[in-house]
Amino acid sequence: MRRLGELLLSEAPFSEIMMGNHEQPLDVRLGHAPQVVRDRLAEACRIRHVREIRVFWADLPDVRMQNIALLAAIHAHGVIPGVDTDHFEKAIRDLMTGKLLESNMRLFRQASARLGR
Repeated sequence: MRRLGELLLSEAPFSEIMMGNHEQPLDVRLGHAPQVVRDRLAEACRIRHVREIRVFWADLPDVRMQNIALLAAIHAHGVIPGVDTDHFEKAIRDLMTGKLLESNMRLFRQASARLGR
């Protein structure tokens, strides 16, 4: 069986991220498609032979930092061949400064280490 790719799912307070209407795809918000829920995503991955990678970091000071945990998982699982630590850290530095940069970079390094990179 051929795996077609990976799907990374944020597990951070799922109700806050995935279940909020503002986080749903446009077709869902317009009422043209059913709401995206965890079970449907898992089933779609299974049918399509896509590896599902779940990411959860329990003690984030801000739920929005879950995006950095997702980046660390992308890095740790080698989802994007040829993109290494320096690339991810440069991208984070390009987007943030000051204390925000420090806390997100610390999380990226901790999560990468925890996930095996």
